[in-house]
Amino acid sequence: MSLLSRGKRPIDFYKRPSFPAPGTCESKHFYLRSVPFPTQKKLYPTSRGEIPTMPETIIISSSSQGSEKTLKPTATFTGEVYFDTLHMDETTAMANVTFTPCARTHWHTHPGGQFLKVVAGSGWICDKGSEPRRIKMGDLIWAPPGTTHWHGADDGSIMTHFVVGLGKTIWLDPVTDEEYAAKKD
Repeated sequence: MSLLSRGKRPIDFYKRPSFPAPGTCESKHFYLRSVPFPTQKKLYPTSRGEIPTMPETIIISSSSQGSEKTLKPTATFTGEVYFDTLHMDETTAMANVTFTPCARTHWHTHPGGQFLKVVAGSGWICDKGSEPRRIKMGDLIWAPPGTTHWHGADDGSIMTHFVVGLGKTIWLDPVTDEEYAAKKD
């Protein structure tokens, strides 16, 4: 049986009202709409093991957020760090974060994990109990749920990353100068 069939009758997505017919002007822009599929999209498991679902595609417009780069207070960072918050709610945080040279987060963890995409410069990421690892423009990093880690800029470079944190960040102790200096190329 085909994966795109229910019983004996194949599913024809183009006959569904949410999909434009192939070759029409609308078909080039269907990605801008919410497109329901036979199953809902799954997000991350919660601490109780449930998997929440999202019933529709969401577009977060940067102009609707009124975001502005702001210097983040140093309560959870060492050095100067600038935030451009794109989305923030009780389950998800998305931001572009720019670290000045030597700036870094404190040790922290995320109950649902964290994605990082380095978009400029180079820096470091370190899981508790491991050696720091170099990250550079273009790298995509996944910190699994509950992993204690830090990340920040290199000594001679700024670093900007796009971050998606799942669940409320749990902030821990600052990264010491000795821990930061343990990085090796």
